[in-house]
Amino acid sequence: MAAPLGQPFLCALTIAFSKFCSGYVFSLSREIHKLETGGAVNRTYKWVRRSLVIGFTLGMISNGVADDRPNKVGQQQFSAQLTMYTPSVPIDCETSNPWKAGRWELAGGAHVPSGGCIGLQITISHEAIVFLLHEGGSGKLTRFLPSTCLLTERTSMDSGEHWFPQPRDGREQIIFLDHDAGVETFHLVALPENASAESLLKLLADVPASDPSCEKIKPATGNAPQFGDLIQLMDSANAVSQPSVQLLSESLIHY
Repeated sequence: MAAPLGQPFLCALTIAFSKFCSGYVFSLSREIHKLETGGAVNRTYKWVRRSLVIGFTLGMISNGVADDRPNKVGQQQFSAQLTMYTPSVPIDCETSNPWKAGRWELAGGAHVPSGGCIGLQITISHEAIVFLLHEGGSGKLTRFLPSTCLLTERTSMDSGEHWFPQPRDGREQIIFLDHDAGVETFHLVALPENASAESLLKLLADVPASDPSCEKIKPATGNAPQFGDLIQLMDSANAVSQPSVQLLSESLIHY
């Protein structure tokens, strides 16, 4: 299969084709005038017919290139979404199925009392590498996803909707809000599989996992990353990566 035309070549081709067509229109008008005024009828008729065939063919080629380009751009678009939910009946947080009566979507900055619970929905348009982080009032980052203590290789998530926490042993799981009140922020970092973001991936891998069994495992750099470090590397990654790395944050006030 032939390689796709580069953007500079397409621009040059478009300009050249535009000039070519302008010349043809001018020449065609002149020859039609000759035809109308009784010039060399046979020769002019043949020239006009040949010009129309060539023009139609080039027009079809041009339309084919123009119609193909948006599709290629569309295939590169990547998007992600993070949504917070809480059970419709708050006391259901203490039952085996908190969502049995339904759920409410939480807007950013919503107030949720201690003893309440939430769930998170992640939506991605394409298969991607996904990190879900939690930031408490102290600014400490912990990693919900991937949940393994040590990350030694890239793991990807399929496109579509994903619920966190996932059910375990047949029971629905929740993020329970204990008595440590304050602002709770959840950060979703989604990287297309072909993203050029090795430094960002290393930093995200150094964020300690939220599982208590991982507490003894220290970050490779010796220091737990902060949110400011994440933002700085996000900017660097997006300077060289297309499609862009996505960062979405949702906060609630836990009282």
